[in-house]
Amino acid sequence: MTQLERSRQDASLRRAAIVGSGPGGLVAAKYLKEHGFEPIIFEQADDIGGQWNVRCPSSGIWPTMVTNTSRLLTCFSDLSHRPKTALFLSNEEILSYLHRYADRYGLFSHLRLSARVELIERSNGRRYVEDPISIKWI
Repeated sequence: MTQLERSRQDASLRRAAIVGSGPGGLVAAKYLKEHGFEPIIFEQADDIGGQWNVRCPSSGIWPTMVTNTSRLLTCFSDLSHRPKTALFLSNEEILSYLHRYADRYGLFSHLRLSARVELIERSNGRRYVEDPISIKWI
């Protein structure tokens, strides 16, 4: 095996698939990125946010919904809410916050929007994700 082939193989072993770009997916991508991985976030909707993306057909959020937890509990330790944010945030404010988080940590370049994951399986000891566009990610 040549050095170039080994380098490519090493790089592919450092890639990680994340299904969903809600709060958990974004935090996982940031963590992996900070630890030398190349996260690829597969999101079935046309925007990030998971349940907080009210335009996504699978979201359970309604247009006037607000959180039932305070802004103190609905922020990540590494990004505060903006000053004068309401005590209980609207779904639009949560989605805006998630956009700021993804922007601040350079996560948008790791996104594959409108990529619904149909299958995840192990193949010969390696893992891959297949989406409906028949992209096999190894």
